[in-house]
Amino acid sequence: MHRWLGVMAILQGLTHAVVALSTEAPNHFGKLSDKSGIVIASVMVAIPLTSILRRRAYETFVAIHFALAVCAGVFVYLHNPSSSVSESPKRYVVAAAGCLGLTWVIRLTLMVYRNARLGSPSSRVAVRTITFELEETSIPLEDAVHIHIRLSRPWNVRAGQYVYLTIPGASRTAFFQSHPFYIAWWYRVNDDDYIVLIALRHRGFTEHVFSIKDNKLNNNFRSRALIDGPYGKEMNLDSYDNVLLFATGIGIAGQLSHVAQLLRSYYDCGVKTKRVTLFWQVDAEIQLGWVADRMQQLLELDEKSQYAQTPKSSIEFAASCNAGQTERFT
Repeated sequence: MHRWLGVMAILQGLTHAVVALSTEAPNHFGKLSDKSGIVIASVMVAIPLTSILRRRAYETFVAIHFALAVCAGVFVYLHNPSSSVSESPKRYVVAAAGCLGLTWVIRLTLMVYRNARLGSPSSRVAVRTITFELEETSIPLEDAVHIHIRLSRPWNVRAGQYVYLTIPGASRTAFFQSHPFYIAWWYRVNDDDYIVLIALRHRGFTEHVFSIKDNKLNNNFRSRALIDGPYGKEMNLDSYDNVLLFATGIGIAGQLSHVAQLLRSYYDCGVKTKRVTLFWQVDAEIQLGWVADRMQQLLELDEKSQYAQTPKSSIEFAASCNAGQTERFT
């Protein structure tokens, strides 16, 4: 919704600017309100261009995007000719700014609620190396890690949810960096709830995350974590007999949770789904290690459901490499 509201605002703003420039004489643009309109039009053009930075430099993208949005709001206020804040249309700009501020207050309150709890330790994170098993040889992966988060205040995790993660101890500036990750899977150990994220190695935040990874599979949750979320809407797939899912690259993190949830519901006789097929395209075979263990767990759970209900297999994984190799897990 955020994206489409932004698209509509940009299209309407640019249309308004084009009409104004084509109907007004050049000497009519000496007023502050007119100059503000030109600035707003420039900002409206710049905002979509920042999406180029989203994958390459996420922190820079967020900072520039937010700064341009604030700039647009300020100059929209100056662009309105009314002198009083209570008069239309300035009051609508003030109301919108108030709604934005209220949203941030609510978001901050929920973040504190999610990460702090009396009598319970704060959310902690352990960054673990992923290994790829190839012909009885364990190969540690250098392009991705598993982030295990012990939740201070757990919630009912659902398929398709994602969170914004901050790890203050990762670097000096990490406290001000918050990155979105899909929840790949979740589990419970000794009355503690955990979620698992998969992070690809890039510059900036994820590079710092790699610096605190632990090469041993232990329970050393030393670093504090701040979780903003969860966000995302669950897709209702329960009423379909056959479900076909597709993923490319790290997108597998967002699809595995749907497979797990359907399989658990199927095991409890809660859905109609009889078969789930997931096709996953990767750049190299070694990337299968990102979720190989989790796939095996789901297949084992599928075997239990077969034993209890039906002899027919209910899930199938197919991974395709860009080099042309295809591997199936059934």
